[in-house]
Amino acid sequence: MHIKPEELLSQKIKMWLDRLNEIEAINTMHYTVPNEFLAEAGKGFHIWQKKEAAGCVAGAPDWLVLSSSCHCLMELKDAKTMKGAIGKMSKAQKDFAVTADRKGIKRYTVFDKDSFIHALRDSGMLKVD
Repeated sequence: MHIKPEELLSQKIKMWLDRLNEIEAINTMHYTVPNEFLAEAGKGFHIWQKKEAAGCVAGAPDWLVLSSSCHCLMELKDAKTMKGAIGKMSKAQKDFAVTADRKGIKRYTVFDKDSFIHALRDSGMLKVD
């Protein structure tokens, strides 16, 4: 079974978040939002209508990290730079980002460990080096 680069990054994000919680550097609940059901199902629009009616949001980020005082939404991208990562975002992801920004909701594009750490620090979750 082939693991896609974004899936591998997601596995790393989970490992890093679990470890940071374990050593008490952060105190979060975190989870990923699976959103590949459209491509895998091959039925596209019909399935999306059902999912949207049940509350799915187009362009929603891959990871939600929550604490009692802050949150961090992470969109994962297989890229080497932030410019490359942003260039790989779909229109729905860009629209979601604009809406989140307008509402003051912290949302980050993550493509490596450094951008992951930046997201946690900037959101106020990670206060140690």
